Amino acid sequence: NRARYDAAAASFVTALGKVKVDGNAAEGAFVAKMLTQQAGYLASINRMFAQVDLGNTAAVLKIDSGEVDPTFGAIESAVATKADAEHVVALDQLSELRELDTLTSRLTPIVFGLGLLLAALLGGVTRGYRRELLVERARAVKHSLHDPLTGLPNRALLAERFDLALQTATASEGATALLLIAVDR
Repeated sequence: NRARYDAAAASFVTALGKVKVDGNAAEGAFVAKMLTQQAGYLASINRMFAQVDLGNTAAVLKIDSGEVDPTFGAIESAVATKADAEHVVALDQLSELRELDTLTSRLTPIVFGLGLLLAALLGGVTRGYRRELLVERARAVKHSLHDPLTGLPNRALLAERFDLALQTATASEGATALLLIAVDR
């Protein structure tokens, strides 16, 4: 029986150590209180086993009923009360997590849809600007090759077309001619 008590006491101390490491200040105070009570409990157990070894049944029963059982009951009650309180807190946190999960599952498609809508809107704006840029580019090219006042081709267009005609004639081994009429005043 002594080995069972020692193993149980060691397991209890290990569990309290984990609570102390992982817990907050209030839980640390609870651990300190439990360790103090357990020290008294273990002292009573040791006295009781000493009387068992001596064969003193009356002293064993007196220590058991007067010290061991009440101390064990106090420890058991304190641990059960703390466990119940922690269980309530855990259930509340679980409930909050479920509510958050429900909210997330409802809002995710909405946010995703808004994101798609925003992407489509930005795509439309970008396409509009691109079309505008293409129109402006074509207009700039036309203005660079035509007289702005009359809209007639200018010398830059003449030079470009003449170069093209020369390249075509050279490639096909043909001839090219240029007729230039200058109209001044």
